[in-house]
Amino acid sequence: MISKMFIRLFLCIYILLLCHFVHAFKINDLNSSDPAYNAVKSSIDNGYLSLYKNRTFQGKRPVTRKEMAILIERLLTRKENSTLDSDKIQDLSHLSENFKPLLSNLQEEYDLLQGLFFGIQEENIALHRDVSVLQDKHRSQELKLKRQQLWIYALCGFSMLNLFL
Repeated sequence: MISKMFIRLFLCIYILLLCHFVHAFKINDLNSSDPAYNAVKSSIDNGYLSLYKNRTFQGKRPVTRKEMAILIERLLTRKENSTLDSDKIQDLSHLSENFKPLLSNLQEEYDLLQGLFFGIQEENIALHRDVSVLQDKHRSQELKLKRQQLWIYALCGFSMLNLFL
């Protein structure tokens, strides 16, 4: 009985230490002197955000729609399972303020790229039209040359016949 209790106690301590080491990490691309460090670390500790495989946060990298969906799902799940205290709300507010310009820039870049895409698409349609016109001209010139070649062969043959007769 003592050995079972000892094993359970050992496992509990092991799990607690493991959890501590899992959460005791270093963010490779963010210094503790960075103003967003506490908000980022708290968001990671609470499971809202995660680091990339190389243990970087990559704060200047745009957030993808997939990452945003994961964040929203985590926020909704946490909200259902627990209440947000003022520190968490402040961290989320800080993150929201930090990401607003980034999302605004992403929307502007998206609009610009979409305009470029439509311009390229229109140019592509015009090029296809031009290629079709050139192909038609090529075919008609090829037929004309084949007819001329046929006439030349016929005249050469006729001339040869006149020489032998």
